[in-house]
Amino acid sequence: MPTNIPISLPPDLQQRLQEAGIEDQAGLDALLARDPDLRLAVQVAIQQWALAHFAEIPDSATLLAWAERFPFLSEPGFTQAVEEQIGQAQAAGQAALAQALQERLPALASLRAQLAGDDAGLPPLVTALLAFLAAEDDEAARRVYIQHDALLHSEEARHTLTYGFAWDDPADWQRSQARARLLAELQQHPPIPPQMQPPDIPALRQELSRRQHRLQQLETESLRTYGPARADCLLAIAEEQAAIAALQRAIDDCQTA
Repeated sequence: MPTNIPISLPPDLQQRLQEAGIEDQAGLDALLARDPDLRLAVQVAIQQWALAHFAEIPDSATLLAWAERFPFLSEPGFTQAVEEQIGQAQAAGQAALAQALQERLPALASLRAQLAGDDAGLPPLVTALLAFLAAEDDEAARRVYIQHDALLHSEEARHTLTYGFAWDDPADWQRSQARARLLAELQQHPPIPPQMQPPDIPALRQELSRRQHRLQQLETESLRTYGPARADCLLAIAEEQAAIAALQRAIDDCQTA
């Protein structure tokens, strides 16, 4: 997910986050997982922010980057909201704003056409998340997670699932909440792929070695980063440590079976 799209939440939400002692993205994710009402408020604020700044998008490449982070941009409801904003700007005598929005509508239509039909035009992460959301039950969702581990075992996946979709149906909203909690659980305690189940100890050890190497890289990187980037790195380190622990337990179970 692009990380160079700055988002400013309304002052009241910023104050609520400050009062909750939120200092990094990991803390924010944990808070929103515990507080569905706050999570909905943040999602609505992000959608309003995207609408307010839509006129600033300079080109189609930037629009695609936005859509990758905020899939709701490709939904009919967002186009309708832009059209309503054009009418409001014209009524208020804001000709420049109305023109800027009008000029960007064709690019929005092109984006929707590109992503229409099947999922072939969607970013791979969005496709994986849609499959994760559409899974019949939690067990099926776990299989989707294993299949798309490279995409779904990431902070980017959590952010997109948390902020990137707009839900009009309360049932869809509740389902997305449940799947967001499941995604966090799977990222913290990654499942072992079926093809790696005992007695395939060599495959387990190979995956363990890969994870350990990745952990070393992250630990080195954490020494060179600061601020939010370091917090993200430390979160990734914790995720790798959890995966390594799960793999080591699986190997131990094989050897004692």
